[in-house]
Formats: sequence, structure tokens, C-alpha cells
Amino acid sequence: MLPPSVYTSPRTDPALPRSSVFDYLFPRDNTFPFYPAPRTDPRRSAFVDALTGRSVTRAQVGEHALALAGGLKKLGLEAGDVACIFGMNSIEWVNALLGCQARGVITSPANYAYTPTELLHQLKDSTSKAVLVQPGLIPILHEALKLDPALGIPDSRVILICTKQQKPADLQKFKCTEEIREYGEGVDGRHQWKQGDEVKTAYLCYSSGTTGKGKGVETSHHNMTSQIQAVSCSFEKMTEQDVVLGILPFSHIYGLTMNIHHALTADTTVIVLPRFDEIPVLEAIQKYKITFGIVVPPIILVLLHSANVPKYDISTIRGLQSGAAPLSADLIQAFQTKFPWIGVTQGYGLTETTPVAAVMTLDEAKGHQGSTGKLIPTYQARLVDAESGKDVPKGERGELWLRGPSVMKGYWRNAEATKAAFQDGFFKTGDVAVIDEQGYISWVCIISSVLELMLGEESWTGSRSSSSTRDSRCRLQSWRRFF
Repeated sequence: MLPPSVYTSPRTDPALPRSSVFDYLFPRDNTFPFYPAPRTDPRRSAFVDALTGRSVTRAQVGEHALALAGGLKKLGLEAGDVACIFGMNSIEWVNALLGCQARGVITSPANYAYTPTELLHQLKDSTSKAVLVQPGLIPILHEALKLDPALGIPDSRVILICTKQQKPADLQKFKCTEEIREYGEGVDGRHQWKQGDEVKTAYLCYSSGTTGKGKGVETSHHNMTSQIQAVSCSFEKMTEQDVVLGILPFSHIYGLTMNIHHALTADTTVIVLPRFDEIPVLEAIQKYKITFGIVVPPIILVLLHSANVPKYDISTIRGLQSGAAPLSADLIQAFQTKFPWIGVTQGYGLTETTPVAAVMTLDEAKGHQGSTGKLIPTYQARLVDAESGKDVPKGERGELWLRGPSVMKGYWRNAEATKAAFQDGFFKTGDVAVIDEQGYISWVCIISSVLELMLGEESWTGSRSSSSTRDSRCRLQSWRRFF
């Protein structure tokens, strides 16, 4: 049998840190050996709430996280415990996440659109010991807890994701994230990491799966730090001059990785919106002079066809990075005909790959519209015939298998699913792709055995691309592929 044809990135692998996510972002000695030092002007904002104008600097983000970690310690939460974050995007959501990471608490972000039954599944499966929840979602949480009183999360560990000023009068019995920070002032809640701890789980994002209930995807600290290192070598270069649209759900691996972790290492300012609403987004672009957006195809469609766009100044946008669903060459061409100053690129990945596995810069995308780019550094890929299990000849389509330090540890408490997902150290994506002579990857479809399990699932795009490289029989599993 011929040895497998392994594809690699054309870019040089970066150094990969062996630390926790929090120590990587906020090292104890304030030196940053793995990425450029933070902005020299401490007054420059890291995150800005687009609706209220509230902003926090990078220094404040770190200080708030450490204070929250102290509060979590006083609540009895230890490293390795799991906390669920249930809410829309906000600055306090970022504080909640990084406070958990400073404490060493595994963080399990939940989709704010969950029903009580869906939320209950994640709370139970993840073994969450605390819930940080947006005040407006308390009724959903209460209904979920009623469905299984044995879950046993006390009110003291239900923390509202808001400031004291935002705290509703009828929810005074719960502490908010700002109060937990005050509660933890002067307490050293930062977890003391030992060599080797970087392989421990940092995040539990739940993959929608192809059927049945979602599975918890174990993303280790090393998975995430390796991802940011590799993305920084291959993604469109971001600097302190960039102002980024923070519209993707932080609860999804795409938004979590790019709008929080990558943004902090690139020294950009992220303009945070709770969710996508057309007018607030256009107002934010104009007011904050947003230069770059990390988006999904439906947002590009809205901008392309909206009658409201001409009413706003969006001339500061230099580029959009699309993910979560395939973006056809025809759609890209139509968009850039209307907005010629805005570059458009896209990438490929999954929750299981943290998420980026392939991407390209705005310049690279100009000649490869419809492609999802090249493998990022540290990744290896194979294209395998699903029936024979043999590698396909170059230029032919096959199931994409991926290997690299950003590939998940496995599925949480699900050894059977983990075993089925890997072969010879490669993660079997279930996606059919083609890799051309230059190394650009084009997505074709999901293999039929997976497709059959997906019938009836809702798609973000609502229809398949007309591109000749895609099989019309195939449907997209939303939010899992293409980030």
C-alpha cells in the first residue's frame, strides 16, 4: 500500500508556547515572547460596547479577570471545575470568560438561543458547577433547572453577566460579575500552572453534531495557544490601527477564538455588539470607523442587498473574513463590484479544530475566489477515499483528514465518539474537498453517510452555492464547518 499523501502548510511553523491560555495572554512578568507586546498606549481600548460606548483597556481586561478569579475562588470553584457562560456578546461576557480562565476553570459557552431543554443538556453533560448568565436569560435557566432539580447549582453560583448598574431590581438575590470582582479583590485566585498542564481542557464548546444532542468538544490550552500562533502567521495581518467588528457569537468557537483571543494578541480594538441587527451594525461601522469584520455569509448578503447601507459611511472597512458557511465566487464578485474597496476572504475549520485549519489573506483571495485558502502552519492534511480508506491522487476529491496541535483533545466524556473521529492520528472531518497544485483547498460537500444524518437540519445559507465545484446533493451543517 502506498504511503499516504500528506499535505502541509507552505508557511513556516511558529514557536508554540507551553502555557495556559491566560498566562499566554497575560504573562506574569508582562513580557510577550510569542507575539508583539501590547499597545504602548494603555488608554487605547481593547473592547468597546457599541450600544453604550463603555470601553475597557487591555490592562483593565487583565485586572478584571484576576479579580473575578479571586471571587470564583471564594465561591469554592477550583481549577478543573466547569462553568457555563450563557449570554449574548458583551464586555462582561469577556470578563466572565477570562476570569474563569485565570482561575483554571473549564469554560463551557452556551448558545444564547438555546431552549431550556438544550441548555439543560449542556449543563448536565458538561457537569457545570456554576452558571454565568445574562439577566434576560434567567427565565430560560430557571426552566432548565426545573427540568432536573438534581442538577444542584445553587443561587450563589448563578452569576449575572452585567454591571451593578445593569442589574435588574427583581434579580437582586444574584451577584453580578462586577460584584464577584469586588468580592474577590485582594484574593489571589490565579491558578498556579505546572509544566504539562497545558494539555488540560480550557473550553467545552458544544458541536451541533450531525444528529441527536450536541457533543462537548474539548479544546485544551495548548490547542488554543497553538491556534493563535498559527493564525497570526497566516490570517490577514491585524495591527493596533484596526478596529474590528465583534458581531459573531462569543459562545461559538469562531467568535471565541478570533474576536477575543486573536484580537488580544493583535492589539486591535473590538467593537462588541450583542448580536447581528442591521441598523446597529451599520451605525457602529460609521461611528467607530470599523476597518475589518469577521462575519458569516448571511451578513455579506445583507450588506449586498440592503437599502440602508447607502445611508451610512462604511468607507473605513478594508476587509471581511467570512466563515461558518461556504462563500461562492459569484457572491464575492457581486459584493466587490458594489463595494470595490472592501476585500473579501474566507477560511475553513470546525469546532474540533479550534477552529481555523485553512485561511488566506485579502491579497491571496483576489485570485482564488471561492477557495477557502491554504493550510495554516502546524497542520497536516490528507484526502482519503471514504470507501476504500486510501489516499486519493492529487487533484481529486476526497474526505479531508486533519492533524495538528490545534485539533481537539476529543469529545467530552465520550470515548466512543472520540475513537470514531480519529484514524492514524488524523481527525476525519466528514467533508469532501479538493486541494490544487498551489495548495488551495476547495470544499465540495459532506460525505453522503454524514449527509443522510443531516436531512431536515436548518442551514444558515438556505440554499446551496451554484459553484460547479460543489455537489448539489449536499447540504451544509450550519456553524460547524467553515469555522
